[in-house]
Amino acid sequence: MKYILFHKNIRVLLFEYEPETEKFGKVLSLENEKHIPVGVKNIFSDNLSRSLQFWWQSRLIPKNRSIYKSRGTEIDLLTSESYGFNLSDHYWIKPFDSDMTWEKGNYLTNSFNEDIGKFIVGEKYGSLNMSSNTPDLFSNGQQDKRWIINKGVRCLLKYGKPPYYEQPFNEMLSTEICRRLDIPHIQYTFVVKKGEPPLIYSSCPCFIDENTEFVPAGFVQYAKQKEKSVSAYDHLIDCCKTLGMNNIENIHNELTKMLVVDYITANVDRHFGNFGFLRNVDTLEWIGVVPVFDTGNAMFYEYPTSDIRKSNSLNENVICRSFSDKQKNILKVFGNKMSKLNLDFSKLKDISSYYKNILSQNPKLDNERIVLLSDLLEKRIDKCSQTILMQSDIIKHFFEIIKNDTSPNVLSKKITNAAELLINEDRDNKSIIEKYLVGLKAVNPEDFENKITKDINKILKRTKNRTNNIDNSYSR
Repeated sequence: MKYILFHKNIRVLLFEYEPETEKFGKVLSLENEKHIPVGVKNIFSDNLSRSLQFWWQSRLIPKNRSIYKSRGTEIDLLTSESYGFNLSDHYWIKPFDSDMTWEKGNYLTNSFNEDIGKFIVGEKYGSLNMSSNTPDLFSNGQQDKRWIINKGVRCLLKYGKPPYYEQPFNEMLSTEICRRLDIPHIQYTFVVKKGEPPLIYSSCPCFIDENTEFVPAGFVQYAKQKEKSVSAYDHLIDCCKTLGMNNIENIHNELTKMLVVDYITANVDRHFGNFGFLRNVDTLEWIGVVPVFDTGNAMFYEYPTSDIRKSNSLNENVICRSFSDKQKNILKVFGNKMSKLNLDFSKLKDISSYYKNILSQNPKLDNERIVLLSDLLEKRIDKCSQTILMQSDIIKHFFEIIKNDTSPNVLSKKITNAAELLINEDRDNKSIIEKYLVGLKAVNPEDFENKITKDINKILKRTKNRTNNIDNSYSR
């Protein structure tokens, strides 16, 4: 059959399509090349139909979602009848002879069937109205979720996963961390309905509107071919430049803030599909990085309590799916960028109490697990803040000045002189140096000097083109 791909009201291309199998066939005509989905032309550069197929499948409920194991045939049937309207972007398709329009079909201004969402997440509501008029068919990701309209606002509900149902509480934790650190974020709330099993879910508002859409980093990265020697992060930034995004420095900062939140919360599911960029649908102008969202798969949500007792091992081996294989490596690579954000981690001082409070509302958690998770959160905040400082170019320079000071001054005077020198060079250095010194948590002057000496030895040993053996014989 002949179908048309639309971007809101703009005809993009005419193609052959089999709705029963969701297969894209031959592209018959290209009507507006500028509005082809971002990156799609370069996924399989020699086959636009295959690229469109890949893009389309990325928008659908994945086959490994729990509903597919038992009701996959029904989901496929509903999808085959759908126009592809969703609440992430403004792309949709229709048969060549259909009278459907954006104004009649889109879910940003029109109501939709919420029964399908209930069916997809397995809520028991008796008879359901099974129709394809729903954005839930185009809500990707493995976690059970559905869209509702609450007092005129489109909201995404995401359901906790047994046995601990912790994801909704982790979304709340991330929201609170971002609020305190002044990091742009999507606001989450949560609901607990006791029962067996309990019904526990988070809720957040849709972050696009009639004029904007979400473009995942996973498709931005196809804007140009990646060179083997270029890191995934640098390649993504290169693609942002290729696509004409402005204010690259702001993009660096917002992505770095996201990585800070991911480390603190031990988020193991930050992949290229759940972060990205907003753009204007009509002008195709880029707006910026989407605020932080989707941090539920965090804080060791799937680990049994017996594993969480081994906190040191867990903290050292948290996996990462964005720009490294381990989160501890993220701190090493991005630590200097993170230090320049000048985040005030003291604002997180009592957040473990906040976390305990919300976790206590989860009927599937006992007190031991709640305490262990809260303690892990404190450890991750301390580790993050200290590692960031130790990776800072300012602190490394601070250490070098102290180490290279050959005057007869005692160590405390050398420290004071080095600090004054750097602060005179740039007043912004003051807060970084102060945070490092306070973070030492020294109990007396001797402890203070010993800790600085230890840090100097440890950090400068790792710095390329510097002496491997650092002289510990400071005059005191």
